Amino acid sequence: MPSISIEVEDWNQEAQGLLIPQAITTPYQEFAGLKIASDGQQRVVRETTSEQAAIWLSGASQGLEITYAFTDSGVAMPPNRFVSFDNRYTRASLDMHQIIENLVDNNQAQTVQNIVTHTAGLFEYGHVDQRFNDGHDEVPVIACGTAKGSCIDINTYLISALRVADIPTVYFAGYFFPEERGGVTNDMHCWVSTWVDGAWLEWDIAHHMKLGLGPDEVRPGYNPKPGRRYALTYGRGLTFNLDGMELALSHLSEPMWVHSDGSAQKAKIIARLSD
Repeated sequence: MPSISIEVEDWNQEAQGLLIPQAITTPYQEFAGLKIASDGQQRVVRETTSEQAAIWLSGASQGLEITYAFTDSGVAMPPNRFVSFDNRYTRASLDMHQIIENLVDNNQAQTVQNIVTHTAGLFEYGHVDQRFNDGHDEVPVIACGTAKGSCIDINTYLISALRVADIPTVYFAGYFFPEERGGVTNDMHCWVSTWVDGAWLEWDIAHHMKLGLGPDEVRPGYNPKPGRRYALTYGRGLTFNLDGMELALSHLSEPMWVHSDGSAQKAKIIARLSD
């Protein structure tokens, strides 16, 4: 049974606590359990829109161990098993509506491919300090040239564009373990699933870019880049109530240090996959 062990490398003494995603079951994995070895107080909290679970850990000292267990079998799931989020990370601007409506085809699969190709052509892969949608109440169009963006930026545009076309879409956040790194990673990853003709199709534009493929070459596939992936949560714009404090997150994958003013920062981690 695959397991992921998380080592938290930093320890924020000023934080109120640590929010740890519980993980989910998807069509490609079944969540089999979470163990947190800590002397702190643990409490299950729920995301307000989707009821996804997380663990709120407070009063802990150093020496934390987090271990997730999965199976690789997955569970058959229709799209209504995933709640649709409606917020500034998923809601397309009027300008985007006008662009995407021109990409809609009578064939749903072709519509998805058109939108994926369009999205891939708008981005150059890279990590940025300011995201293209920062400061916007809706996801804007990228009007001139291309924008630099990570998997988060690319998929923010993609899920809002697919929503314009009424394509059932899920944004997943978790960990990807590249084959060349031998089951170790220190960063999150995200990808998108679409429900087309009664089946899930997985899209990872960022990994196609890393492989040197152009926009017209992006095709559905769970692991277009060799490796293994596990989702911990789904959806953009998550909200948790922590001891009377409302915490709003763009998404959740790594454990998050949470402060009394409602701010949060991701913990520095190393994740290791084993069988």
